[in-house]
Amino acid sequence: MVNPRVRLFTDAALLALAVLLVIAIAVPALSSVRPWFALVACALLPGAAVLTMIPVRDLFTWFLVSILLSLALGTIASLIILWLDAWHPLALAAVLGASSAGLLLRDLYGVTRSPATV
Repeated sequence: MVNPRVRLFTDAALLALAVLLVIAIAVPALSSVRPWFALVACALLPGAAVLTMIPVRDLFTWFLVSILLSLALGTIASLIILWLDAWHPLALAAVLGASSAGLLLRDLYGVTRSPATV
């Protein structure tokens, strides 16, 4: 997205989603909402993180492409660890989540340093 304020909001919201997923995983009382947070996070975070490096003007296009990219990245990563006979889905989720959070934090830092945001 080109608008710095929209980028700031979406980066913060996606990072909040990642934190909420970690909380839902850590707190056993939230086991009923855990699958919903996991579904949304896995279907949106990796693609949205990759799209921080590509300018997309339309919010609807950004949303659809981020979902498609997330599903593609998840499928490719799953196939690689299956072929390597190293099936550890929690480790895969942790790697995808950490790398996504890293890219989102990098973009969030860049947006906050931009003079157009002020």
